[in-house]
Amino acid sequence: MNPESCRPAWRPDKGLYASYALWNPHGTYERDLLLFVDVLGFTPMETLVAATRMGGEIMGMANELGQIKLGYLADVLLVDGNPLADIKRLQDQDALLSS
Repeated sequence: MNPESCRPAWRPDKGLYASYALWNPHGTYERDLLLFVDVLGFTPMETLVAATRMGGEIMGMANELGQIKLGYLADVLLVDGNPLADIKRLQDQDALLSS
């Protein structure tokens, strides 16, 4: 992974959502999000937007995916803690709440 080639591609209005799909295998998303922060220099908020809203937009489904809104398809992850303060909260299995 070359951070210098990725960071310039990030634009808040366009995003960079699929980078983790290109470099890492399926099922490593929580690690990938940490890489966006630690390696690429994204803020936690930019990282979460890239992982959610930008995905819907890139797939041409911005009016159906990527946000929690009435009528949108969504998976919701409940976290004990604030991933905006510490993105590593998403890696802590004990911090992920389930019923």
